[in-house]
Amino acid sequence: MKNIALLGNPNVGKTTLFNSLTGSNQRVGNWAGVTVDKKEGFFGDFAIVDLPGIYAMDTYSNEEKISKEFLENEKVDLILNIIDASNIDRNLYLTMQLKQFKKPIVLAVNMIDVAEKKGINIDYKKLGELLNVIVVPIQASKEMGIDDIKTALSTIDYKKIDTLNYSFSDEKETYDYIESILNKCTKKSNTSKKPIKEKLDNIMLNPWLAYPIFFAIMALTFQVTFAWIGQPLSDLLDSLLNDSLVTIIEGLINTTSPWFQSLIIDGIISGVGGILVLLPIILSLFACITVLEDSGYMARVAFIMDKIMRKMGLSGKAFIPMIVGFGCSVPAIMTARTLESEKDRKLTALLIPLMSCNARLPVYSIFAAVFFPKYVGLVVASLYFLGIVLAFILGVIFKHTIFKNEEEPLLIELPEYKLPSLKNLLNQLYEKSKSFIIKAGTLIFAMSIVLWFLSNFNFTGMTDVNNSILSSIGGFIAPIFKPLGFGNWQASVSLLTGLIAKETVVSSMGVIFGGNLQTLLPLHFTALSALSFMVFVLLYTPCITVVGTMKKEFGTKMTLFSVAYQLILAWIVSFLVFNIGSLFF
Repeated sequence: MKNIALLGNPNVGKTTLFNSLTGSNQRVGNWAGVTVDKKEGFFGDFAIVDLPGIYAMDTYSNEEKISKEFLENEKVDLILNIIDASNIDRNLYLTMQLKQFKKPIVLAVNMIDVAEKKGINIDYKKLGELLNVIVVPIQASKEMGIDDIKTALSTIDYKKIDTLNYSFSDEKETYDYIESILNKCTKKSNTSKKPIKEKLDNIMLNPWLAYPIFFAIMALTFQVTFAWIGQPLSDLLDSLLNDSLVTIIEGLINTTSPWFQSLIIDGIISGVGGILVLLPIILSLFACITVLEDSGYMARVAFIMDKIMRKMGLSGKAFIPMIVGFGCSVPAIMTARTLESEKDRKLTALLIPLMSCNARLPVYSIFAAVFFPKYVGLVVASLYFLGIVLAFILGVIFKHTIFKNEEEPLLIELPEYKLPSLKNLLNQLYEKSKSFIIKAGTLIFAMSIVLWFLSNFNFTGMTDVNNSILSSIGGFIAPIFKPLGFGNWQASVSLLTGLIAKETVVSSMGVIFGGNLQTLLPLHFTALSALSFMVFVLLYTPCITVVGTMKKEFGTKMTLFSVAYQLILAWIVSFLVFNIGSLFF
């Protein structure tokens, strides 16, 4: 088996090429820093390792260290170096450094369509001769040239090594050499047309228009999710579940034992079904975010947010992991590796949990639909906004207390604007759906059964839910939440299970209440206490997986601090929401 190292600058299509070659479905985004660790895939007799995107081998980022250590210490038979044809001079700087490892190189020249639109014409054969490498022009997003890559990997002479010296005294000498090569194999035609990227950036990055456009796009995203597509489909599924499926299942099991009927209806269906009906809402929001990523707009958001992020002691680049946090906090914390300084990485990781992840969305959806039916989108959007505002405030506080180091300058690449890829969108939605359904069929299924047992039994046998083991556990911790407006044991237990996964908050309530939450929640919450509950869900520890990721990335001390401040913050803000709100309502 041949081991191939896949390397390139950030945002040149590296992960897209990796997916095409190996059949994987790794996350693809039109911004720098999507790959934050090495990933391995296979095709034929080849093992391909997708390494983090880097600009050079002589910097000191975490990504550069990962790539350099892999090339130096692991068995690498060939380097597959992907470059951006529209920025070929900058991309070849890394190629020159890769030459020094004395490995065979296949040079995949991607985005040839973008280069042609810019008037850049490349003689690929001549380029290969001058660099002593095999050059393959490709369009990774459309899978053009992928077969040529496979052919090149299969036919290349792995024993033939370029013995020429590619060591240069400084960066200028390197670029002079690159320019001399490109002068021999590239031609650039003059075009009077202003590039589309420049035209759009004049609007998207305009000091007066950038922020209104951003808020308008976010408003449209929530409208699509909660008014046009996500919520209506969720309501339809909920109706099918409670009005049709439950009735059918009740008819099938009506001759069985009462405890078995309760387990199926009140335990499994209420727990698992109650969470599955919310899948359209999650997918709608995720689809909108994916489209924005694919288009190249999210990188612009990081740029326009730089001035605001500076107030927190961070660069605009830190906004990217925070955006990822709206999907899931785990990859977001890992994405923080792409930030240059240790201070930025730690501060960003502390603030990411305040970005409301998809797992919290089922809680918001249920409670907002029950208590604020006319303002569901507005209520959910306000929760997301609250998380962002609190992240800003805490960032400012941490900047002047824990993290007082000098700020890093913003260095971020603005990618080309692209039409979102339907294939990538469908792949991402498929993976998200599969992950959600697997979680519902395993973790939430198991939790539902455990909770049903604990809510129907005590140490003397089967009993009423108010005398159960679960009620005893909930009753013990309920006083903590009484000042927040939801001091009932049911809410307390649901929050406790939410530490495993936030989706289980809803499924736990479905099991505990043993019926339709739409009708049962108003018996235990007021509108104000429901709002306080949602705020607490927004701010307290996301899940045990996030805790594990924090420990792995930053150690025990910072992890304990992160968990502690999130719990304290959640309690204080929920307390203020409920008690200040009580003065007016």
